[in-house]
Amino acid sequence: MYNKVKDKKTEKQENNESRIIYIISFIFVILLLTVIYTYLAISIEKKKKEVSPGIIEIPPEVTYTCKIVDGIYWGKDSKEVDAKTFDEECVQVTPVNPKPYNPKPTPKTYTCKIVNGEYWGKNNTKVDQVTYESECVEKEEIYTCKIVNGVYWGSDGTKVDQTTYEDECIEKTYTCEIVNSEYWGKDSTKVDYETYYVDCVKPTIKYTCKVVDGEYWGKNSTKVDQTTYEDECIEKTYTCKIVDGVYWGKDSIKVTQSQYESECVQTYTCEIVNGEYWGKDNVKVDAETYNLECVQTYTCKIVDGVYWGKNSTIVDSSTYDLECGDPTPIVVPNWKIIFENIVEKAGSVEPVSAPSIDTLKTSITYSVMLTKPNEYYSFDVDISNKGNMDAKIYDTVNTELTNMQKRYLEYTVKYKDGNEISENDLLLQGETKTITVLLKFKDVSSASDLPPVDELLTLTYKIIYVEK
Repeated sequence: MYNKVKDKKTEKQENNESRIIYIISFIFVILLLTVIYTYLAISIEKKKKEVSPGIIEIPPEVTYTCKIVDGIYWGKDSKEVDAKTFDEECVQVTPVNPKPYNPKPTPKTYTCKIVNGEYWGKNNTKVDQVTYESECVEKEEIYTCKIVNGVYWGSDGTKVDQTTYEDECIEKTYTCEIVNSEYWGKDSTKVDYETYYVDCVKPTIKYTCKVVDGEYWGKNSTKVDQTTYEDECIEKTYTCKIVDGVYWGKDSIKVTQSQYESECVQTYTCEIVNGEYWGKDNVKVDAETYNLECVQTYTCKIVDGVYWGKNSTIVDSSTYDLECGDPTPIVVPNWKIIFENIVEKAGSVEPVSAPSIDTLKTSITYSVMLTKPNEYYSFDVDISNKGNMDAKIYDTVNTELTNMQKRYLEYTVKYKDGNEISENDLLLQGETKTITVLLKFKDVSSASDLPPVDELLTLTYKIIYVEK
């Protein structure tokens, strides 16, 4: 019995010892593996630190804590977890019936306001009045000749009523008027004289029995067709002719015989006109007859160095001596007042034909066209007494302008110093006086002062001298 118990005890002890040996062996193996792992880890770390140049070191893995990155859930231990675990570890569950949050009320502030006598600045803080006005009160902008938010601003930067604004700031316009020498056209814009005339004056002009710009005007100053025009206005006329006993004058109208002779039959007495000789009986003659009838002759006289023989003809000195002997030369009166030295005035328009003095030097002709106000043509010319007798003015004769023409045209002939040319003015022998001729288109003040149509005027001015 004892032996059985002993055997059983021994067997149990042996089993316990075997377990202990097994556990110790297992622990040893674990420790050995741990050492080997640690050794290998240290070796790998050393190799990482001893990486050769040119080898790229791999960065450590990036982890997150309680975050969702690119759809991956990271738990509180910086490990990837599922959504449920993430909620359990990271999402704070709001308790049921939480304690209410009662924050302290925020004091009310204002921006650029005056509340209960307190000034609030632009930064929502209380400021003094000066700071408030500096930060918050915008100074009113001033305008000149503008309408801003229904307010009228005048020319001097002050607020005005509408009437004052319009007077000071809005330029008045006119239609087809002349205001302060400025021309306003049909579109209420300023234009030159030519445009004003075409747009405003010409349309108001009516004509009687005329063809203007291809339009026919009848006898009642209305536009008609060509047939009506010819029926009403065209009559066969003649100029300076006698037809069937009817005398037609220079204006193609019927006149009396005396008017016809005055207008159309022009004759001269002892004059040379356009190279033609007129004798003492108002008929054309040859040069020899002219000299016999009209040129003063002498017999056996020396006049101004010219020898006249016994037959009242001009001869040489030897013939004169043979025919007349050698009488003492005498000085006879010599009348010679002429024009010379024409000088055009600066600023004049270009003439159609410049002033010219005829061969006898007793007349001047010229032609000029004035197309708009303030244009003019003017020249100076000398009147010289080249004879041996003193002269005085007997009379002056000039073309008298009509009242209508005087509205737009000025025509004067005066001495150069501005004095008028008057009767009994002297021109002594050897003396020269300068006169100024002026023809000017005036600066008209209204359309009614303008000529209704273009006009061709023949203006004359005569100074008649006689012996003093």
